Formats: sequence, structure tokens, C-alpha cells
Amino acid sequence: MLASVKKDGASLRFAWQKYKSDPEIVSAAIQSNHEAFLYIDEIFMDHDEIVLMVMQKEGLWLYQVSERLRDDENI
Repeated sequence: MLASVKKDGASLRFAWQKYKSDPEIVSAAIQSNHEAFLYIDEIFMDHDEIVLMVMQKEGLWLYQVSERLRDDENI
């Protein structure tokens, strides 16, 4: 799965839930294609590093992250 998301992060859409919850897989997917953010487990909506990575690529998705991170000036 890691090799697949490194080529195209959006392929995470078709992955089993256990992969959508894996920090290494999620990080690789987002680095490859920020749209992978749409398919990750909800636990990452409050994960500082993952959210920051996504916001650096596509700030319009701020509405999807946790309220705590929406109020964070660093994000």
C-alpha cells in the first residue's frame, strides 16, 4: 500500500480502513497528492503534523480539521 500511495496519494480512497489510519501511509499519501486528505481517518483531523502538511498544499480544507487546529495560528 505504501508504494501505491507514494505514486498516487488519491489511491488511498480504495484502501482498507487500517491503511487510512496508519500515520506513515497517510503522510506518504498526502505528500504525493493532497487530495488524499479526503480519504484519511478522522483521527488525523486533529493531528498537527498531518493537518499542517495539508494546509501548506491546500488551505481551503481548513474547514475539515478540528476546531482546535482551526484556531491554531501555526496552522
